[in-house]
Amino acid sequence: MRVVFHHPEFDFDRAAAPEASKAFTTVRSPREPSPAPKVNLADIEWLLALLKGKGWQKAWQLEKAANDKKKNERKIRAIASAAGHGIVSYPGSPGYKLWAECTEEEIFHALAAWRSQIRDNALRYAGYRRAAYAKFGGRS
Repeated sequence: MRVVFHHPEFDFDRAAAPEASKAFTTVRSPREPSPAPKVNLADIEWLLALLKGKGWQKAWQLEKAANDKKKNERKIRAIASAAGHGIVSYPGSPGYKLWAECTEEEIFHALAAWRSQIRDNALRYAGYRRAAYAKFGGRS
């Protein structure tokens, strides 16, 4: 655990400025993200069957239909990802839908949304990378 003073222009740690302890808050060390849920062929077949003929379905609707606590939003997202382009979902989408049932407009809207997300993430990554190298220097 590390104690950090939060200020927009600078931060201290307690060892460097113990007299300013009232301005410090406790911050837990960052942890590794938990691994993605495991997905098997039966999971993909389940979601494909559930989506067939239903149009756009929100994750909560799929969770409810699953009636299985293990098939939560995170698991559904992992299943859709594992299904490749068979299941369409994108940033800001109305949910999940079978590729085969999407209109041309929906597919091209999905492509535009993904392109925008990639561009935004690339710009954000570049900004963080520049700031990290400016603050900490390069790593070998």
